[in-house]
Amino acid sequence: MDTDEQQALPLAMADSVHEAANAQEVECSGCPPLPAAVPDEASTAQQPDSALTADADEAVSAAVHAPAQLQQQQKQRNTGDGTLAAAGVPAIALVAADPTASLLQVISFNAAKRNNLHLLDDDTLLMGVGCMVLLLHLPTMKQRWLPGRDGGGVAAVAVHPSRQHFLVAERCKSRPPAIYIYAYPSLELVQTLAAGTERSYSCAVFSPDGAMLASVGSSPDYLLTLWDWASGATLLRCKAFSQEVYAVRFSPHFAGSLVTCGTGHIRFWRMADTFTGLKLQGDLGKFGSLELSDVAAFVELPDGQVLSSSESGSLLLWDGGLVKAVIARPGGAPCHAGPVEVLLHDSQSNYVVSGGGDGVLRLWDAARLADAEPGEGGAACQVRPAAEVVLPGGGCPRGLLWQGRSSWLVLSDCGALLRVALPLNLLDSKGFAASRLLELHAGGVLGAYTCPDRHVVITAAGSGAINAISYRSGQVLPQRQFSSRATCMAMLPVSADAEQRTAVLGFADGSLRLLRLCADGWRLLAAVKPYKVPVTCVAASSDGQKLAAVASDGRVFFFQLTAGAALWPQLSCQLPGPSPSCSCWSPDGCCLLVGFSSGVAVELTVPDWNSIDNSRTFEQSVPSRTYTVKLPRQRQQLQHTQQQLQQQLNADDSKASDLQALAAELQANSVDVGAAAAQLQQETSELDDDPFAEQPVLPVTWLSYKGSLSFLVWVAGQGAGQVLECSWDHARPLSTTTAMADAAVTAVSSSWSGSYALLGSADGAVRLEGRHTSNNMWDGRHWQCPLHGLRSSPVTALAMAFDDSCFISAAKDGSLLLLSNPLHRQPAEAANAAAQDLQLPSMAADAAAAGGLTDAPDLQQDAPSLEEARQAAQHSQQAAAAAAAREQLVAAVAVLRREHAALVAENNARPPGQQLPRHMLDIDAGLDALVEQERAALLADAKAQVAYDAELAQLRLRKLQAYYTASLAVHHLTLHALRSGSSVSTIRQAELPKELLLSIQEAEQEEAAQQQLRQDLSRQLSNTGSASKKGSAHLQELAGDADPTRQGLPGQDASSMQSRAELWRQSKKARAAEWAAFNASRPDETYEAPADLAALAEAAATIGDYKLKSDAGYALPEDQRLTPSRKRSQMLLLVRDMTSAQSSFNARVLALRDEKRGLLARLNAARQRLSVINNLLGIAEPLPELHMLPEEEPEQQLQDVSEAQVAEHHAAKKAAADKAAGTTAGGLGGFAGAKAGPSKQAAADAHKQAGAGGSAAAAKQPGGASSADAVQRSASEAGAAPATLSHTQLRTLHVERQHLLDDITRQCAAFDASIAAARTAQLELGVGIKAAEGQLLAMTRELAVLQEAEVQELVLEGKRAAKAAEQAELAGRLAEVGRALDAKRAEGGAAAARRAAVVAELEVLLADQDAFREQLTKVFNRRIKRSRRHSAGDGSGSSDSEDSCCEGGSDSGSDDEAGEEVCPPGCEPGLYERVVELRGRRLDEEEAGGEVGKALEGIRKERELLGKKARLLEQALAAVNQSVLEFQQEKQARLNQLPAVVSLRLHQVEFLEGRRLPHDLSGAVVFSQQQLGRLKQRMQELDEERAALRQQQKELRRQHHQLQADKAAKQGHLAELSAKCRDVQMLKFGQVIDVALLDTIGVRNRAADELREALKQQLSTGTRELAEWDAKIAAKRRELLALSRENTTALNTVTELTRTQRELEAAVMAGRSALWSDPLDARRAAVAERDKLVATINSRTGHLDSLRSQIAALKRKDTSVYS
Repeated sequence: MDTDEQQALPLAMADSVHEAANAQEVECSGCPPLPAAVPDEASTAQQPDSALTADADEAVSAAVHAPAQLQQQQKQRNTGDGTLAAAGVPAIALVAADPTASLLQVISFNAAKRNNLHLLDDDTLLMGVGCMVLLLHLPTMKQRWLPGRDGGGVAAVAVHPSRQHFLVAERCKSRPPAIYIYAYPSLELVQTLAAGTERSYSCAVFSPDGAMLASVGSSPDYLLTLWDWASGATLLRCKAFSQEVYAVRFSPHFAGSLVTCGTGHIRFWRMADTFTGLKLQGDLGKFGSLELSDVAAFVELPDGQVLSSSESGSLLLWDGGLVKAVIARPGGAPCHAGPVEVLLHDSQSNYVVSGGGDGVLRLWDAARLADAEPGEGGAACQVRPAAEVVLPGGGCPRGLLWQGRSSWLVLSDCGALLRVALPLNLLDSKGFAASRLLELHAGGVLGAYTCPDRHVVITAAGSGAINAISYRSGQVLPQRQFSSRATCMAMLPVSADAEQRTAVLGFADGSLRLLRLCADGWRLLAAVKPYKVPVTCVAASSDGQKLAAVASDGRVFFFQLTAGAALWPQLSCQLPGPSPSCSCWSPDGCCLLVGFSSGVAVELTVPDWNSIDNSRTFEQSVPSRTYTVKLPRQRQQLQHTQQQLQQQLNADDSKASDLQALAAELQANSVDVGAAAAQLQQETSELDDDPFAEQPVLPVTWLSYKGSLSFLVWVAGQGAGQVLECSWDHARPLSTTTAMADAAVTAVSSSWSGSYALLGSADGAVRLEGRHTSNNMWDGRHWQCPLHGLRSSPVTALAMAFDDSCFISAAKDGSLLLLSNPLHRQPAEAANAAAQDLQLPSMAADAAAAGGLTDAPDLQQDAPSLEEARQAAQHSQQAAAAAAAREQLVAAVAVLRREHAALVAENNARPPGQQLPRHMLDIDAGLDALVEQERAALLADAKAQVAYDAELAQLRLRKLQAYYTASLAVHHLTLHALRSGSSVSTIRQAELPKELLLSIQEAEQEEAAQQQLRQDLSRQLSNTGSASKKGSAHLQELAGDADPTRQGLPGQDASSMQSRAELWRQSKKARAAEWAAFNASRPDETYEAPADLAALAEAAATIGDYKLKSDAGYALPEDQRLTPSRKRSQMLLLVRDMTSAQSSFNARVLALRDEKRGLLARLNAARQRLSVINNLLGIAEPLPELHMLPEEEPEQQLQDVSEAQVAEHHAAKKAAADKAAGTTAGGLGGFAGAKAGPSKQAAADAHKQAGAGGSAAAAKQPGGASSADAVQRSASEAGAAPATLSHTQLRTLHVERQHLLDDITRQCAAFDASIAAARTAQLELGVGIKAAEGQLLAMTRELAVLQEAEVQELVLEGKRAAKAAEQAELAGRLAEVGRALDAKRAEGGAAAARRAAVVAELEVLLADQDAFREQLTKVFNRRIKRSRRHSAGDGSGSSDSEDSCCEGGSDSGSDDEAGEEVCPPGCEPGLYERVVELRGRRLDEEEAGGEVGKALEGIRKERELLGKKARLLEQALAAVNQSVLEFQQEKQARLNQLPAVVSLRLHQVEFLEGRRLPHDLSGAVVFSQQQLGRLKQRMQELDEERAALRQQQKELRRQHHQLQADKAAKQGHLAELSAKCRDVQMLKFGQVIDVALLDTIGVRNRAADELREALKQQLSTGTRELAEWDAKIAAKRRELLALSRENTTALNTVTELTRTQRELEAAVMAGRSALWSDPLDARRAAVAERDKLVATINSRTGHLDSLRSQIAALKRKDTSVYS
């Protein structure tokens, strides 16, 4: 950024510090003042020898005043005025004239804080800064401040949707913080929400309607709380997450929903109305396969989907708690090159704005984002941004707001508040214009120093920038930015720079830069790099001659400061430990004191610069001494007691009295402690010096010398806030002072006048102390206030203005505050006089004043450190010196060589007599022997190396063979034909692994099992037809069987005991059974013939389903559904088939090679024979020897290389080189390469000449030697020439030669034909293998799809198996219940049969007893009281007093009133006893039948229940089957999407258009020829079956007509018989009689007798019961009267005793009313019941009368009608 742009972005400052301090009305007049200045009695300046006593007095004083302090704090907190003086400052009388410190200006604030930018209106920003809230008016840049109330800092702010209220969520150290809600613009506190978290809030937000408020706490509870903020009530509360939550927001579209996000999570919440009430239910977002990411921002789209940020730069679209899509830019690049930090959705334009770490804002169409769908390859979805804006200065935006509809406000962590003006068209990327509103400190403030003569503060930011700000005029001087991150800062002392304009900056890359402030910028005076690690601290000596830089690894580098402000490196040394924290120089500038975080202080004594030798290295040894900082042991004990007391004070204010007593006790004990201080010091001296005693680590935060013998140490940890005066002569501190309570001091400075000391703590608090300028002792005044907050906001720098009117406080979070000095009093005239600032010189003027020195060059990013540069320079010098020495030596040797050569030449020029021997001119006589020895040694080493290389090559060859060829089952070889020149090759085939072979075997076994199963199923289906025919024939036989009763009727004896009526009834029953059997054999409407079912099953199993797999409703049959195991088995079988085909072909080729070997052997034998014949015949014909080619025997090449092969290889290489040089076979007639052996071409030529003559194989002769052999032998023996052979012999040789040539031709042609056939097979196999590989690839893709669907398929199959198992179990139970039901029915039938047998026996017994039949029948049918029979294991007696009657008790009553039963007069006693016995048997059988009936009813109910369960289970199973079917269809659809390659030949293509192949084959179907043939054959079979069915239908129709005619004839005959029966009945009885009713009537009317008997019993029973009830009613009336009197007395007694027993009285009165009953009602009920019984008896009497009339009519029958 240039100077003009920086000056165009000023910070809003007060016009004058003094005007702001002394004004009656300032900009923040509406805000409370900061804390007052008070003296601190709890602090002491020093503790000399009486340190223990002072410490005890201090602890006692704190304990005494603690309750009052706590009460005052509570009182001031409850006032609600916002005054920060109550937060941690004792309420002691004020001594300063100006009691408060005013906040004059917020110069800078934290630019990296999330969700810290809000608009109260279109022009006012709301932000949290430290312990206050900043309201910034953008047009005028005026500020207003609202202090916090809990003293721990502002954690979060939020604005109400109406912009009439805003909230401030704070932090607190001692109690749970609160949320304060203020009205705007009055800034009045309207509501306080307490106890929402334990320590601090992290975020808060209002609901869209403004009725609710959501807050999220920070560590350790992370509570999400929903508030009704108007009433202050807590609605819901739940733990949000276990890590930090960044943001919470209500859903703008769905009430009751909200979202939180933060570290590694996003969570979707809803307010659910459960049965226990309203609850918060949160669902964590599942990232799935994506990497877990922090979510910093999110927006909710109108359709309910949530768009969130991520660390990778992509945008995540969430739907239902799952990542729907990952939004990326076109090309796959993430939305931002860095983490996305802000998201903003505009509902009007429906655009989303995102900002990320790349410093770019991008505009996205929300509709396109909501409709984003991921592709097949993953969740990524590419969306093009609508527009983008590059922010000036880069940086990551941390806040983004709409300002009206014309601009955006952006807060960037690079330290800028920006306004982005929007174009009219948001899609115009060039129309956006960004401008800076504020310049902030990015990365925290490392240091702040004021100038001694002007109102200018110099600050350094962690981002690597150094700034200068005129806090009087508000002018921001030009800054200078460096690429590396800054880590520390220091100013040169006045002795080196009187104007205090020179600063030293340390950086993270280990560099140091010395800069001087000028009016127009910063001059770089020096830039050095002493380290490669970050610089922790820098310090300059008070004399301005030394500068020390301490690195993070514990090294110190010392520099010399010259008058020109140049840095001259002198030495470096290593400290005893890492992690240094601070450093300071001694007053004399001879020693450097360094403090460490480990609680150690090290003092280095710097030697004189002149005594240092750093020409080789800067690393030097420096004298040092180490001091371990410790607390006094008694001090620790007192401090521990005070800490416990303070904790109890903070815990509960109600314990004040107890604490005061405890404080008094401590005060009383302190006297003893003071008196025994010396004794305790002496007794514990050994313990203090004990090296094994456990000591707390006290990190050193600040150091300062106090004279020459001691130094001051500010520590953290257990001694936080303590200042220890230490001495090198004492292991323990000399004194201890409390600087700031419970917080480590992180910054210490003093004013230019020396009147004030400034201290800053790690919890953001600032303390001012007044000092006497004469002795620098504390004057009792102090002011302390928390300014920067608790979390990550320690104070890093404090600086007082040169006139003491104001001071500046800086913190690590980047906040920089300007406040007035509350302890300072100065007249206005003096203040105005002192406020005249001096002008800064320009850079040119400053350079001229320094002697014309220009700026030093800056360092490069990869510049070496000083030590590395020094070592590199020294190494370069040494290398240069060595090179020069080597050149000198070479030159000297060259001179000597020339001189030696001249001497040798001169000696050779002399006469022989004058020449010296040659060995005398040798320089070294043993040199030759030495050289020869070295040569021999080198040769031996070379041979050993060659042997080693050869062995290594052999080892590598074996390894290569083992890796590449050992697994080969067949090597690749090419077999050539003898004549045609064609060849065939084997297929390189690897041996299958054992695991794969085992898998193939398992697949084969499974396939065999499936084949056997299919065969068994086909066999069963074929047998089903015959079985069904047999079953139907058997049913016909059963239905057609004659009834045995009918068959037995003709054969019955006429003299049997059965009467004609009984025989007639039996014949009728037989006819009924016959009709039942006939009707049972008739099939119902749902009946399906077994033969037809068998045919349908066979058709379904044998006829293929040729539906297209791409049909929407297609689903594979159950046994053909694909699973990963089945698909794997198919792949294994396909691999087996491929391997088998390759193996068969390779075996064929290998067999041909063996055949060729034998053929060549025979050809070579014949060659010799042909040579002999040619010699005898005088024919000159070359007959080369034939052998196998190298490519035909590749395994021979894999053997060890022989010397001949090596020679051949070298010869071939030499021949190739000679041919390349054009000198091949020069002067040798073209035979230079003959020694190299036969080449491949020669061998091939020999193969071609094999059939031309002489190279054919002779057939083996079955007999002995041929005639040619005989001729040859005779010619050889005679020594005759070929010309001497006879004509017969010559003719014989010619015939033999021609026979051999013909045989050769025939065998060569046969072998070549075999090669051609093998080549054809090779081509066909290659096509098949390629097709199989394509099929295997398709199967691999299908297997991947099946494996993805396997889990869901297993789940569905498990459900179906479970349902099937339940169904099978239920079917078993149903079958068991059915069997039980059948058994009970059989048992009931047996009981009924036994009862019928008893009745039949009675009929037989009374057949001849007409006189006593009615009486004995009445005795038999009487129901008597019988003792209840118990089971054998009942344990009771054999009888029971209760009545036991059989079923049908309503038919007859009891005979108790008739008296005791006796034998009828005149009847035989034996007969009577027999009837009584039969009656007992009848009653037993009836009881047994009743029990069976009850059991049968229970079984029926159980069966109905099981039937209902079975139906429900069938429905569930059908639903599961439907789910399985839908899943199979979905899986098939996914399989259909996979590409499949099918190789077809031209003759297989039958889809032609005009005898040509169409261009579009999308309508074609690939179908098997075999299946096509089966379809055609099936069509013919169906035509034949259709004709046969038509013929069968005609025959059935004819039979149907015939049966209809027969049925009509039968019905006519039946009608005639019915008419005849009706006529007979009318003639005989005068009416139509129910014949079935006659069967139920015996000779006597037993039913009427039973009814009369039952009526008598009921009448007697009713009369007796009526009398009994009358007696009972009278008794109850008397009892009721007595009880009523008693009850009345009791009620009167209870009423008099107490009125509190009204409930008991009500209960008694209720009981009293219940006891009274109307006797008339009871009487009426008894009369009604008796009338009912009389009506029943009368109705039955009428029925009896009708029966008597029918009996009388039947008795008057006339047999003469049919005689």
